[in-house]
Amino acid sequence: MRKHYRWWATAAALVVGLIFVSVQQTSARWTDSETLPGGTITAGVLDLTVGGAGSSYDFAALGGTGMFPNSYAQAPLAIRNSGSVPLNYRLQNVVQTQPDVPLTLTLSKVNAEADCPKQAAPTNATQIYTGAMSGAQVPTAPAWRTLAPNTSEVLCIRGTVGTAAEPGKSTSVAFTFAAESK
Repeated sequence: MRKHYRWWATAAALVVGLIFVSVQQTSARWTDSETLPGGTITAGVLDLTVGGAGSSYDFAALGGTGMFPNSYAQAPLAIRNSGSVPLNYRLQNVVQTQPDVPLTLTLSKVNAEADCPKQAAPTNATQIYTGAMSGAQVPTAPAWRTLAPNTSEVLCIRGTVGTAAEPGKSTSVAFTFAAESK
């Protein structure tokens, strides 16, 4: 019988040894490391220039006096990316001091300022927007216009007096443009 116990004892020792070796192998830790060269981050400049000025521009060319229903004032407006990164821009809002003076805004992209004459239809034009002037957002989000660094485009802006305009009323208009990095 002793042989029989020795055989069981030997078998049990082998099973315990296999379990121990098995447990040891599954508790292995896997580690690795890699050294990478440092990266370079370069900041860019986002700068939208409207009408040749920085943050504020008096767009006097769009004004008019003695206007009557269906008459209009029209003028080109240069939009420039003066920065070093591509940007998206749009007309964010139009605010009138007297919103009860009905005005319609027509906005077209033209090839050059000469394509937006004071008293004729714009030439080489792609119409972007036509609708109420007050509260206009052009183009509506999310479709923004894109400009590469140091490039520009010309917008032809027309304000038409509505048929319900009352004599003697006047208004001023403020255009707000928004820009974001592309």
